[in-house]
Amino acid sequence: MGGVDYSVWKTDYKGDFSASSAKELVRRRYPALEGTNMLWRPAVHPALAARNWKLLRGVCATLDKVRSRFKYQVVNKCCLCNNQEESLEHILWSYNFASRAWNWISNVFGLLPHENFITYYKAAKGRSRMIKDLWLLAILAIRSELWMTRNGLIYGNQRVNWLFFQKKVKNFVPKECFWEPLVHNELMLCCDGAERSNPGREGAGVVSGQFCIGTDSMSVVLVFSSNINAVPWFLRPRWVAVRAIYNAIRITHSHREANFAADYMAKRSFLLEEGEGLSYENRPDFILSIELPNVSYFRFD
Repeated sequence: MGGVDYSVWKTDYKGDFSASSAKELVRRRYPALEGTNMLWRPAVHPALAARNWKLLRGVCATLDKVRSRFKYQVVNKCCLCNNQEESLEHILWSYNFASRAWNWISNVFGLLPHENFITYYKAAKGRSRMIKDLWLLAILAIRSELWMTRNGLIYGNQRVNWLFFQKKVKNFVPKECFWEPLVHNELMLCCDGAERSNPGREGAGVVSGQFCIGTDSMSVVLVFSSNINAVPWFLRPRWVAVRAIYNAIRITHSHREANFAADYMAKRSFLLEEGEGLSYENRPDFILSIELPNVSYFRFD
């Protein structure tokens, strides 16, 4: 057209090259995997979600897949039942121990079991949100522990024990915890620390209330509540000086789920420069809520 030639990246509407547009050009698209949206929910622990994501994708080294993928001539026999061939469906659903686990949890909730993961979860339709979350956690925990039971037998020679299996499943159920209110005429300091990479930038957050020190680290509670020799040497002079100021110092333990304001403040400290600190007389705008007494918070063991 008589003008000056210039290069255009055709896959971008503006004609500009970018790494993201190049990635979209060469990537191979796969159909969306059904059920993944149920894994990454606030009620599901990330470790539990990660295990079930692998199970949902079928990326587990069962003997049938080892034989088909690597062309190894191995005897495909389930180590759990010593009867049928091993497959992921057999481990998670078919053999006697798995059937017992699903019948047990179904009787607890009064819901019918189903082989399909999505259909099984939808059996709780019409129930409260708490029941649905607990039902989802129970399904994911049993699937995860059935696979871990198989691995424990193969790689650790661990015997299959029903009572131990039940205990492991129940550990995935969230536990109730509370924030401990102040005693009369106390000043409370809720503190927490955070670190990005190791070694890397460190930070700490403190939320002061109405002198009691609350922390979610049981190690800190045990050290500072015991003999002064248990305190690290570089902190002893400071700790002695602080204790000389106050008549009494009470140190309490609180789970992180009931110490979330200090936890969030510690994470915000990553945004500060080295040696910089900020203080607020009132609650900052970025902390939407604080811990309240007589309110249930939930955590995983």
